[in-house]
Amino acid sequence: MKQKFLVPVINENLSFEDASSIYDKSIPDQTYNMISKSYYPYFLFQANYQVPILFLQKQLSVNCMIDALNGQAATTDNFQVFETEVAEEDVLANCINKKQAKKYGKRYIINHLGRSLKCIANFDVSMCFKNIVYKSFWVFEGDGCSLMIDSVTGSCKVINISNSA
Repeated sequence: MKQKFLVPVINENLSFEDASSIYDKSIPDQTYNMISKSYYPYFLFQANYQVPILFLQKQLSVNCMIDALNGQAATTDNFQVFETEVAEEDVLANCINKKQAKKYGKRYIINHLGRSLKCIANFDVSMCFKNIVYKSFWVFEGDGCSLMIDSVTGSCKVINISNSA
């Protein structure tokens, strides 16, 4: 029996039927052999920072998600999360820890502020950990390739599988 547990999953916008339709459009000449759902982990922080405006400091905040596998960071709008029961083998394991994620997120926010405000300044950024959240992906496996479809945005990526090791 598969071990199941509850994880916070970002609200899905794509049903299985929607994902199948994307597969058919992306790889029209191939049928898929197997379909699975994987849950990809992200560290979610609230980044609080001050921006210099004339002679004042304006306090702002933004959500920052850090990919728990490779440390890539990005800002995000608010989103809904639902506790979802998933099988343990469908959840990808973290490759970085919370301390590393906080460091990567803070560096990203500082660089992002410098680029978007077109200035060089010491931005006072504090990172407040909120949760580890999961994003689900539909994975369609066909002959020689797989297609990963993001269940939130509908974006997809073809992964070619080589038979030679």
